[in-house]
Amino acid sequence: MRQLIRRVWYAIRQRQFEADLTEELEFHRAMKQRELENPERIMSLNARDGAGRQLGASYLDFQDWRTATKAFSGIAAFSQATISLSDNGRAPERASVSYVSANTFRLLGEKPALGRDFLPEDD
Repeated sequence: MRQLIRRVWYAIRQRQFEADLTEELEFHRAMKQRELENPERIMSLNARDGAGRQLGASYLDFQDWRTATKAFSGIAAFSQATISLSDNGRAPERASVSYVSANTFRLLGEKPALGRDFLPEDD
């Protein structure tokens, strides 16, 4: 009987997980289809080594650039990573994520659908 209850519980949780994942994927598809306000005004900045190869910029470099810029209305930062997500009783799963600075959405002209926007101290 215990094993049957576990299987039913697992099936319920699995369906909820799949429903949540489907909703999340639909949200991301919708976001990709959105048009940005003034896309021609978006630029990418990065550091390069002596051979011209792209380097990652440190958070301290980003802070310096943001403080010193006079040519841009603002500078935002992002970094991509792979993380492990896990839940009690489930094997960890790998996910690709992006970390963004607190001002990213504001610079892109996006407002939160719910709750507050990120604050500078959230960086």
